[in-house]
Order: sequence, then structure tokens, then C-alpha cells
Amino acid sequence: MNFIRLSTWKNKLAPFLCIMYAFYYKNPFTVFEKQLQIIFFLLVGIILLAIWASLINNYFDLEVDTKVGKPNGMAGITPFFRVVSLLLCMLTGLVYTYFLLSYKLSILFYGLSWLCFYVYSATSIRLKEKPFLDLLADGLASQLFPSLFIFVFLFKEDFQNNYLFIFSGSLWLFFAMGVRALIIHQYGDKEKDQKAGLTTYVVGINEVIRKNTELFLLFLEIIAFTVFALSIHWISFILPLVCYIVLFYVLIHSYQNIRIVYFKVTNEEAHRIFLYDAYTLFVFCLLGLLCWQNYQNLVLLVVHLLVFHSAILVKMYNKISV
Repeated sequence: MNFIRLSTWKNKLAPFLCIMYAFYYKNPFTVFEKQLQIIFFLLVGIILLAIWASLINNYFDLEVDTKVGKPNGMAGITPFFRVVSLLLCMLTGLVYTYFLLSYKLSILFYGLSWLCFYVYSATSIRLKEKPFLDLLADGLASQLFPSLFIFVFLFKEDFQNNYLFIFSGSLWLFFAMGVRALIIHQYGDKEKDQKAGLTTYVVGINEVIRKNTELFLLFLEIIAFTVFALSIHWISFILPLVCYIVLFYVLIHSYQNIRIVYFKVTNEEAHRIFLYDAYTLFVFCLLGLLCWQNYQNLVLLVVHLLVFHSAILVKMYNKISV
């Protein structure tokens, strides 16, 4: 599965599920079986997009990755099959868009996601190596456009008075899981990128400017999340926040060697990324609210736990069985 970077993008599905859960809590009249079908259909689209992102990035990064000794899924594949894999992925994406023909805006946002991933990686444009534009392109491709695609499909292009809910949710993912996640990744790859001569945001921007930029981005992320959570229900904002404050206090006082980090993560020390645990709690709060509305949503809760938090369940089982 290194070919499509399964380990790196599987957990990126959870934020998109989050906005689906939020939608179904605010619109609880969909038959449960139909709800599951729609969630599955949208996830297939996101998975195809993620595979495209992995393939196109590996294809154009192969030479640079080889130079610095960085693993690349296409390294062991012949040039012919590299091109074939890209063409097959594009063909599959076109087949998927056939089922979106009733929703023109969904096709637009879905197509823009594919296009942005191309201009982010392609040698001729290579926004990946243009500071600030790299953050914008990746955030649009990986979070903002896919989120808008999902919202447009769910609302069937009939948004009524839900614009605040839609745009705050999309912007939250753009800042939190798009821009900030990429900056964190770039800090982790800083030495390799410098060695390869890549000019990313982290490599190419002055440290003082970076600090001010990151403070501003974090502020926008918090505002977007607050508006989104409150647009769902006050409980979906207060409950995760209270739980996170308690967790934050316990971590700081029980594990004195643990650091709370915002953007710059180092692998040498124990750390928790600021607010990411709150976002995980937020997802479970939404699942709890869904289960309160309809007990059938317990299926979603169980599946979500098994897919995204199986390691925690195994640890809990081992402790109980000892």
C-alpha cells in the first residue's frame, strides 16, 4: 500500500466524516439506510481523490525523493506502469463524476480538487515549491474544495440559511487539516527539503514572518471552528471544549515531559498537537448526538472506532484482560 500512501491518508477521512455527521444531526430526516449509502458514496469520492493526490505527488517527486533517500511508492515501478496508474486513476474519477451529473456545483468543486493537486505537484507549475502558494494549493485541494463538494451534494444545492454552517466548516478543515497539517509536515521534512533544494514555506520564509503568519492562521482556525461548532448546537462546542481543557490539564500535570506544540513538531520528544485532541472529541460528540437522535447511528459510532481508533481499543482490551 506504499504505492498510494494508505497510511498517510486513511486518517484524513475522519474530518470529512465529521462534516457529514454534523449535516445529519442538523437534518435528521434521512432514512438511516439511505444515510449510510450517501456516506459510503462520498467516501469513495474522497478516497479516489486521495489516491490521485498520492500518485501524482509520487510521480513528480520521484527524482527528488531518490536524491535525498526518501521513500517513494513509484520507485519500484516501470515508467510505463507509472503513466498507466495515473491514467486509470483519472478514468475512475471520470466514471465517478458521471454519478454527480445532477449536481453541477459538486462536479465543479470535485474537479477543482483534482486540478489543484496537479498544479501543486506538476513540474511545469510546481506550487509545492512556492512559499505560501504551497499552503494555499494544498489546503484548497485536500480540504476546502472536497468539503464544499460534500456539502453541495448533501444539501442537493439547496442551501437555504446554511451558508454560515457550510463555509465555517469548510474553512475550519482548510486551516486545521489543510494548511496547519502541511506546515507541520514541512517542519518534519525541513532538513530533507533543504538537502534537495526545495523552497517550501518552511524553508523559504523568514522565521519572524513564519511565526506571525502561523499565529494569524491559528487565530482564523479557532474562529472557524467556533462558528462551525456553534452553528450545529451549543453542546457540540461546550462539551468537547470542557473535555479538552480537562485532558490538557491532566497531560500537563501528569506527564511533565510532554509538550503542547502548535506547528513545529520534532520526533525526538513526546508531544500533543494543540487542539487536535479537541477535534477528535468533537467528532465523538457529534456521534453521541446522532446516537441520541437515532439509536441506529450506533453503527456509525462502532465503525468509526474500529476504523480510526482500533489501536486505542486494543490497548484497552489488553489492560482489561491482564
